[in-house]
Amino acid sequence: MNKAMLKWVLAQQEEAVLYDLAIATNCKVKGFREITRNNIKQIRPQVMNELQKTTKVMRLKAGLRKHINQCLTEEAVKDIRKLNRDELLELVNTGKYSLINILLALTTGEVEDSEEAEALFAFISDSGNLARYEPQTGIVQNQGEEPASIETAVPAMESIIRDLEERLSQEKLKAVKLDEVMKELREKRKAEVQEWKKERKTHTEEIKALKIELENKEKQITEQADDIAGLKEEVSNLQEEVKRLITELKTKTVDAANLISPQDQQIANLTPSPKKVVLLGEGVHESFLHTPQYDVELVGNGQIEDFLQRESHSEEIWMLSFQISPPKQRKLKSVLKEKTIKEFLTLVELQSYLNKR
Repeated sequence: MNKAMLKWVLAQQEEAVLYDLAIATNCKVKGFREITRNNIKQIRPQVMNELQKTTKVMRLKAGLRKHINQCLTEEAVKDIRKLNRDELLELVNTGKYSLINILLALTTGEVEDSEEAEALFAFISDSGNLARYEPQTGIVQNQGEEPASIETAVPAMESIIRDLEERLSQEKLKAVKLDEVMKELREKRKAEVQEWKKERKTHTEEIKALKIELENKEKQITEQADDIAGLKEEVSNLQEEVKRLITELKTKTVDAANLISPQDQQIANLTPSPKKVVLLGEGVHESFLHTPQYDVELVGNGQIEDFLQRESHSEEIWMLSFQISPPKQRKLKSVLKEKTIKEFLTLVELQSYLNKR
């Protein structure tokens, strides 16, 4: 802040404001233990000098900001910071705002606002009209001096009245804005209540639909349980019927066996049983393994070791030599040297051999 402007601003402040600024900036005055409301008038010049020190700029700015916020509304301060010099001069000249309040509103804002305040102060100061904008105060008379005349006190009263009117106007503006906010909140609340009622109706309908669906599901489950019980009873009856039929079939089979003549039995005994054959190989179709003449057991590569260790009751041993490795073939022939191993070079050869039989 410009030194000349700062000095002028501080000079226009009442003792109560200077006291608050002194406390906010932690001012110290030689010869006085502390600054109080009682001695602030006596040490006013020293306090003003302390407040102008560069080390107290930031705290002083904070104190002035607090002071101007008590004098003007936040909206008024924002509006002042948007105006140019001519518009600010018009505000001062019309008496809407005092020069001191306009300067404080600007200097407590951003850097560009402070620059605008300094430009405004310099313009008024250079034009020689600065004294015109100084607040008028009543003259305090020392004991023995004549009291101030009514004519001298009138400007001070007018200034106070203007200030009170200004504050009243700001309070009215606040009241209007507060009423608008309250109206907006009431409308918002009304809309929220309507939305809540709508959602409640929707949820009530959904719950009702879910209850109906649940009742239907329970009814279906009961019906299905009855169906299952009926099916179980039917299955039980069928099982009993099957047991009865099996018993009856066994009885008839025994009776039929008893009816076979000794001659038929002899013929049945003369029918040759299929030979048991072990086929060493892989991937042979089922049709190769079971024929009227042969009951074939297939032994793969991975089963050969187990086959060699267990006792074999096979009547013949066949080998698909193209599928068995030479080392395993040698081991098979060595272990089974007492048995003849029939070798086949292809599946076609095996099929041809079976067909001839």
